[in-house]
Amino acid sequence: MTTRNLVQLGPTGIRRATDALRTACLRLACGVLAAVALLLPVHALAALVSIGPDADFVPRSLRSLSSPAPIASLGSGALAFNGGLVFDAGSSRLFGIANDSFGNSQLYSFTAAGGGLTALGSRLGQGFYGGLALDPLTGNFYGVADDMLGGATLYAISAAGTATSLGAIGSGYYGGLAWADGKLYAMAGDALGVQRSVYAIDIATASASLLFSLGDGSLGFNGGLAYDDVADLFYTIGNDSFGNSSLYAFTAGGAGADLAELGSPFGQGFINAGLAIVPAGLVQEPLSESPTLPLVVLALFIASLGRRTKST
Repeated sequence: MTTRNLVQLGPTGIRRATDALRTACLRLACGVLAAVALLLPVHALAALVSIGPDADFVPRSLRSLSSPAPIASLGSGALAFNGGLVFDAGSSRLFGIANDSFGNSQLYSFTAAGGGLTALGSRLGQGFYGGLALDPLTGNFYGVADDMLGGATLYAISAAGTATSLGAIGSGYYGGLAWADGKLYAMAGDALGVQRSVYAIDIATASASLLFSLGDGSLGFNGGLAYDDVADLFYTIGNDSFGNSSLYAFTAGGAGADLAELGSPFGQGFINAGLAIVPAGLVQEPLSESPTLPLVVLALFIASLGRRTKST
């Protein structure tokens, strides 16, 4: 653009042209960073693991999202591990909720390598499909049971596998739970039943408050919810209408506008409300490792700059 062109635009035109160029550059940089992020681990100290289908489509395949090969298969195939997944740093074990063909739910623990599968206590009840979260300070687990009509009840679950009802929280909670900064968060269905609404749950009163919704409704975020306190990010697995599963990230303060897809789909059928962050030393990763955390954080930061530019 020549000096004559700038004079013709005037101050207002120059400012608009500059803002447009800046926004275009920010969007391009954000897209490039998000596209390469899934090629690397979450960050140097952690890995994401989830539950996918086995060869018979039973959700029991424990898998690191950084590798196409399963870590292990849980159980004999008689149980579906579709009720949630969380890692406990105190015991260095994963905890998950499994359901039998009648919907009977039970808490299990196992290693990050998939070994030492252990049933804890008696059955929790029925219909625990809404996710599993852990308060690391108290050692209490939290789960959600859904009845036949989709009505959801929040439960406190002890490490011994005893469930105590805390109260009804609404309906349609099938996307996962996460504990973040002393609060419980959940993924639930929107008005059309699509799992994309992020709620904050007050465990003292068993009341749920809608924070925001993710995406435009074309994806169901029913593959689990996990919070990374190092990056201050939530991770979730989104599934399209063909069952393709992809990893996404967002922040609690972004109101859903900073939702970023971290690479291309990594598989299919990860719809089991189970996603956990595990120390990288406990999970075998690909040989070519490089920290993803700076890329993800920078991508979301760039996205936030783009929003600020648009609003000014």
